[in-house]
Amino acid sequence: NVLKNKINEFDNSIKEFRGSFRKTAPFRFDGECSLAFNIIENFATTLDDLEVKIKDLREKEDLFELPSTHFPEIGETRIEIEQLTILWNFKRDVDKVYEGWKKILWKDVNTNDLEDQNKRLRKKLREKGGAYPAIKGWEVYKDVDKSMANMAMVLPLIFDLHSDSIRPRHWKQLAGVCNVNTVDPSESKFTLQDMLRLNLDRHKDKIEEIVEAAMKELKIEKKLAEIETFWTAMELTYSPHKNTEMHVPQPSEELLETMEAHQMELQSIYGMGKFMEYFKNRVVEWQNVLRTVDDTLKMWTAVSRDWISLESIFLASADIRSQLPEDTKRFEGIDSEFKELMKDAISEVNCVNVCSVEGRCEALKGMRERLEVCQKSLHEYLDIKKKIFPRFYFLSAVALRDMLANGTNPPKIMPYLGDCYDALANLRFVRLEDGEMSDKIVDTMVAKDGEEVALHENFSLEGEVEAYLNRLTESMRKSLKIILSDAVEKAVNWEIDTPRHEWLFNYPAQLCLTGAQIFWTDETQMALEEYEGGQEDAVKRYLQLCNNRLSSLIQLVLGELSAADRTKIISLITMDVHSRDVVDGLISQKTEGPNSFAWQQQLRFEWEQPSLDVNVKICDFSCKYFYEWVGNTARLVITPLTDRCYITLTMALKLYLGGAPAGPAGTGKTETTKDLARALAIPCYVFNCSDQMNFETIADIFRGLAQTGGWGCFDEFNRIPIEVLSVVATQVKTIQDAIVKFTIPENREEEFQSVPAGTPPV
Repeated sequence: NVLKNKINEFDNSIKEFRGSFRKTAPFRFDGECSLAFNIIENFATTLDDLEVKIKDLREKEDLFELPSTHFPEIGETRIEIEQLTILWNFKRDVDKVYEGWKKILWKDVNTNDLEDQNKRLRKKLREKGGAYPAIKGWEVYKDVDKSMANMAMVLPLIFDLHSDSIRPRHWKQLAGVCNVNTVDPSESKFTLQDMLRLNLDRHKDKIEEIVEAAMKELKIEKKLAEIETFWTAMELTYSPHKNTEMHVPQPSEELLETMEAHQMELQSIYGMGKFMEYFKNRVVEWQNVLRTVDDTLKMWTAVSRDWISLESIFLASADIRSQLPEDTKRFEGIDSEFKELMKDAISEVNCVNVCSVEGRCEALKGMRERLEVCQKSLHEYLDIKKKIFPRFYFLSAVALRDMLANGTNPPKIMPYLGDCYDALANLRFVRLEDGEMSDKIVDTMVAKDGEEVALHENFSLEGEVEAYLNRLTESMRKSLKIILSDAVEKAVNWEIDTPRHEWLFNYPAQLCLTGAQIFWTDETQMALEEYEGGQEDAVKRYLQLCNNRLSSLIQLVLGELSAADRTKIISLITMDVHSRDVVDGLISQKTEGPNSFAWQQQLRFEWEQPSLDVNVKICDFSCKYFYEWVGNTARLVITPLTDRCYITLTMALKLYLGGAPAGPAGTGKTETTKDLARALAIPCYVFNCSDQMNFETIADIFRGLAQTGGWGCFDEFNRIPIEVLSVVATQVKTIQDAIVKFTIPENREEEFQSVPAGTPPV
């Protein structure tokens, strides 16, 4: 009983020890680690004494054969003391690491390395908690975890504050946020501890705002520095004008592209609100500088362009100087000012400096306004010239000005003839008696393909350019008439004297084809009349003649020929094959006579000897051969679809309408239209439409077509904007109404009442 009482008393003392341990052991302790270790050591010593007493009691229980008494509190306490020792050792190590960090100078802080170390420490703590989960509830565990969590939050802020983007103004803002007088990391003794004392984790959001602003301001600062560096070094280049000492500005592509890019970037920076405030004055200043440079350059290049285009006209063209004396005087004043400005400007190479000269942009604007007055007067003057020679409507403004400026020097206008005429590209000047080449008198026309046709008489290019070009057009037509008349006259003897396959070498390609078509029309008509008169084999005999002539041409192609002759003969073969097929069709359809539709639907050419005209007929349509020189060009193979297009387009003309062939791309709509125009020897101008065309552009084209009598082929007509097409529709209707009106001779001016309908008033 005495032993049992001792055991009970001992059990009570253990429970009392256990309660004291749970209450006073450093599970929650704010003191130094050394004090915590002392407390743990005292409890460990007491625990050792208790374990000795337990051993003595066990021996006595064994002696009296009493059952062993278990004291679970002793084992639990032993485990907790071990875990506390481990945890406080870890806490001491963490504190030691953090104390070491605090001594690092600010300039030497490597945040990435510190973050890696902190992550490893946190991982170790989690491992300890995983091994003995009960410690996660201890305050000392929570304190260590919280200190490392705070460090994990602070280190990214330290990293951000260590950025190159942080400027003194940002440190001043940070001091205000953290309620301290100053923060100056530039001091040589400034350490990480100085930064940690600011309790950055308490002001995380505001610090992040400061850092974000600093980062964006750094971008702005770098972009402004880039802009300033570029424009400080950027030079404005000049190009010589016509090999003279005069220069005009020629901004490089780099300058223009960078100008646009920098203006957009400055506008973007200006829209960044509070981040831009510190740089606002610099941004606004550069916006103004670049706007001035941009406005000046645009005005300068526009004035240069206008000055270059007008200089040769107002200073070199005697005709224009006499016709526009006031504008000539005005331009001479502009010319003097512009040359003086260029003389001053060329000495300064820097683009910003030369464009920012006070009053320069205003001076250029004044010149531009006066140049526009000159251009308006010139435009009105050019309209007069266009009405005299309507083919000028098909030239660009630059080409037309060049032609007018060089009208007294015909060799210089030769490059532009091809834009006025279908085939005519050049004229051959005659050699004078003294051996020199004339620059006024020509005797031969040269086509774009190289074919040459002699004029019926020497032609003098004297007077105003529009006047002698009108005379040249008439001379061209008259020459072709005379040559065709001779060709037709000689063609009568194809079967007697000069065979057809030899005859063709003596005449231009166009007239060979037209002459062959005239005789095919006449001979087919005659064969049909003979068939109608009772000679049943008349058309078959003519088919055999067509085959024989075709065979002769094929033999020529198999031999040696020049490129021009080969093109001519292949074109003639193309037409002969179609003519042969038509005759064969008349036989297979048993056509009864020349009035049958099978014959009337063909394109027929009838010669009028007295007037040297050719009447071209198809179905109910008839017109005069226009005698526009088309050169030695290939002709389309005529298919049944081509025939239907010809009939449709000519019937549209008969009804005073236009035509619009439809079909997929590449099926020959444009080429068919051009080929019909070549057959009629009508000038056909092809225009590739785009969304850049306006109603004024198209109106000029219509004026030219209406006054020349030519055809206009408008490719991709649907690309023209719908609002422009609505005006174009009205323009087309106006022209068609005028055509209908003037088909009645009484409605025309008296001098045109006797000419065929459709003859242009030139």
